[in-house]
Amino acid sequence: MGITRLLVILVPLILTACGSSGPSKQDVEDALNRPIQQDNSTGDDVSPIVVSSSSCVSQGNSVYRCTVTASQDQMTLTHVIDFKLINGEWTDIGLVS
Repeated sequence: MGITRLLVILVPLILTACGSSGPSKQDVEDALNRPIQQDNSTGDDVSPIVVSSSSCVSQGNSVYRCTVTASQDQMTLTHVIDFKLINGEWTDIGLVS
């Protein structure tokens, strides 16, 4: 009886958590490189962005604020960027700082 009760409580919590996670490091890298890939398809030769770390916190409304450390052309910077899942793809919706 006790284990059944515990499962009834835990399963919905686990399922809710699975659906609410923010973008992974790879998702962030893909979102930042999407415009670069479009530029490169028109003949520009822009180096891709390589994300070394990202840490995201929900801001509500399916927006995640991520602290991102990334490199491009031997330059490494850390910025805070908002991302939102739009049509199944994480999208950079604005630089915070």
